[in-house]
Amino acid sequence: MIPQLTAYTVCPPAVERTALSRRSLRIVVPLMFAFIGLMASAASAQVVFNGVQTSIAGGFNQPTGVAVDPGGNVYGIVLGGNQQLKFSLQADGTYAQSSIGSGLGFPSSVAIDANGNLFIPDTYHNTVVELSPSGGGYTQTTLTLNAGGGPLGIAVDRSGNLYVANPSENAVYLETPAGGSTYNMSTVASGLGSGGPFGVAVDANGNVFIADTGNNQVLMETPAGGGSSAIRRRR
Repeated sequence: MIPQLTAYTVCPPAVERTALSRRSLRIVVPLMFAFIGLMASAASAQVVFNGVQTSIAGGFNQPTGVAVDPGGNVYGIVLGGNQQLKFSLQADGTYAQSSIGSGLGFPSSVAIDANGNLFIPDTYHNTVVELSPSGGGYTQTTLTLNAGGGPLGIAVDRSGNLYVANPSENAVYLETPAGGSTYNMSTVASGLGSGGPFGVAVDANGNVFIADTGNNQVLMETPAGGGSSAIRRRR
């Protein structure tokens, strides 16, 4: 005769099921809310654009460069007319336009450091100009450096080193401060594709990113002998 299995073997009594359920809830519910919180944090970290564009200024002839400082002020370079403009953020969210700098020939880009100093390639004069905040305005200084013929792109790192992209020489140069307005030049990358590079950027770790225009790629140059590598598009 086959013994009968008791209900206890299959399922605990109601009292024990209730106790088990409460113990489970004490474990599952916090985990559930933790998971929801994690998902909410992940969602809030995503940057979503609504496709609505707002013009802060217009009517320019070939604007080519732009940068923004921690205070939300915007700096624009206008190739036509050789203009260097500042758009100061107002309390109501609008911008007040003013001109800064003068005498530059074919400026094309701008970089800003942590102290609010602006660096602009003066392409026609084969140099770089620094605009330093001073008494509500800016003091303009032509830096003593070798940027090659026709510098176009520029970036600045946290130590004040400048990175200059020179398409006429197919190279990117590092300009290291040597006291006052003098900089010492070294080469970051050379032999790049014909007709470039135009753009350059540097991250917090000193990695340099170069728009290798002639070779239709973006290069990353790693400091301390790390060499260069092409950044490949994620498919």
